[in-house]
Amino acid sequence: MWFNITYNGSPNHYLHQDSEEGSFQSILLFLTPVWKTGWAGSFYVDGKEFKFKPGTAIIFDSKEFHTGEEPESETFNWLRLTANIILSNEK
Repeated sequence: MWFNITYNGSPNHYLHQDSEEGSFQSILLFLTPVWKTGWAGSFYVDGKEFKFKPGTAIIFDSKEFHTGEEPESETFNWLRLTANIILSNEK
């Protein structure tokens, strides 16, 4: 598990996988308590857009390519905070 803070101009927005193996699931939690749609900051999994909505989560295969969209500069000092948890679905 790790926490990630991104902001306008952050170098953390790049297309990647959390694992190359198919036995892991990623859970991404949107933690910033205030976020407006106009601030951008969406999350993309294999090209599908998920809007950043505080208090929600996305579960996806860790081998899927994903990236976060860079937030707009006018977020009034709110940073895009997420927690990423990777779970093994092996028994």
